[in-house]
Amino acid sequence: MSKAKTLLLALVLIVGGAILLVVTSPREPISSQQTQAQKVNLRGYDEEGFLTWSLEALEGEIKDDAGKLADVEAVFYEEGTARLQATADALTFAGKEVTLSGGVEILHDDYRLETKTLAWFESERMLTAGEVTIFFEAASVEAEAFSYNLDTEQALLEGGVTSTLDHAVRTWQVSAKQGEAKDGRLILTGEVLVEGGDESYQCASLEYDRKRDEVSLSGGVEGGFDSGTIHADSIRLASDGIVASGGVTLLLEDPFFREADDA
Repeated sequence: MSKAKTLLLALVLIVGGAILLVVTSPREPISSQQTQAQKVNLRGYDEEGFLTWSLEALEGEIKDDAGKLADVEAVFYEEGTARLQATADALTFAGKEVTLSGGVEILHDDYRLETKTLAWFESERMLTAGEVTIFFEAASVEAEAFSYNLDTEQALLEGGVTSTLDHAVRTWQVSAKQGEAKDGRLILTGEVLVEGGDESYQCASLEYDRKRDEVSLSGGVEGGFDSGTIHADSIRLASDGIVASGGVTLLLEDPFFREADDA
């Protein structure tokens, strides 16, 4: 879908029973006077006529191209289909700068995200935030920085990531430098450390497939547990143990094997 070169805003302001409909370009001031409104509705369309976003607010104040809305719910669309929903206590805008703040929550098909503030860049079709917590069906993730591309539907996590994965019979604690989420998969990369029970693993990348409930480690995996160590190109953490492949080296420290060697 091509980027929107022109954006139409349909603004419905219901004030004391009177309805005012204004259709304008974001470059044009809505009004030279301040307007107080209840039940605000906004709609944005691309040049092909597809609905790209909609916004509802309980009340707000608008003057020229700036304002503040309260109790906000925004829905973002791709070719007319809803892809993402965001709610917040407040939305402020000045020109092309839009910020959601206070109890910000994003609902996606694959996860739910919570943060304090969220910036919305309509021209780039991008959402960005600082510290975030993301909840999957069987996992949670915390990151220092978050961005979401509305066209590719890809979420990027940066600045250090920690995660808890409730997988199979074990809960795994994970840390990494960065990550991404897309199509039901969470991928963490950069000095990945995975710990659970008496097991720990270091590797270059971890992939958690929510739909398959699989955890896969790759990139020079080094693992340790009570009875030994393991090295492999990749390891899949399964409900009945681990499945290693590619250059596998297993060193066992169980007394049974030491006694066998002495014999």
